[in-house]
Amino acid sequence: METKNKLLILSLSFAIFIVGVRALYSEPGVVRNGVLAASVMGLVAIAVVQTVRAVKRNKKH
Repeated sequence: METKNKLLILSLSFAIFIVGVRALYSEPGVVRNGVLAASVMGLVAIAVVQTVRAVKRNKKH
């Protein structure tokens, strides 16, 4: 089950990254800035959740 969760997180991160990269090639404007901001916030949120999980896992051992 843990491998499935890791694959899900990796796939989600990659998808958010690709959306952000595609937004870089779109026309400058409010929508582009919103998509870029959302993709960065999504990646940061995933990083924070993964860090918290790793810290909790290390405290148990």
